[in-house]
Amino acid sequence: MGERGAVMPLMLIIYFLFSAMIIFEVTVYMNEKQQVADQEQVLMLDWLLRNGEREWIETKSDLWMEEDEGVFHYPNGKVTYQSRYQNKDRLIVQLRATHSEGHQRTYAFYVDVMRESIENEEEETLLKE
Repeated sequence: MGERGAVMPLMLIIYFLFSAMIIFEVTVYMNEKQQVADQEQVLMLDWLLRNGEREWIETKSDLWMEEDEGVFHYPNGKVTYQSRYQNKDRLIVQLRATHSEGHQRTYAFYVDVMRESIENEEEETLLKE
């Protein structure tokens, strides 16, 4: 045969290389899976906020002059809203979407009461750990 023990170390090196590649690919797969789940949560919260904003505009548009708070319920979560005056001409509306799994996202916009227009939007996402 005449190999003098060279095959076994070579096979061990190849085995460890393939094992490292498999472990790396599993890690990448798990990270991608987690990112997809997080993105799904963000999209669901965004959907809740957009529906809450639309519903607030439809139901409260004639009451823009009043400060108010309440809740809109949806099948997969709820949106709480609070409107209050920032100054005499400007109303701030804060929406907080809460997914049924506990994730939250806040969204605020301003209403110019005199012109009855919406301006300056801001968002913040709080994913549950």
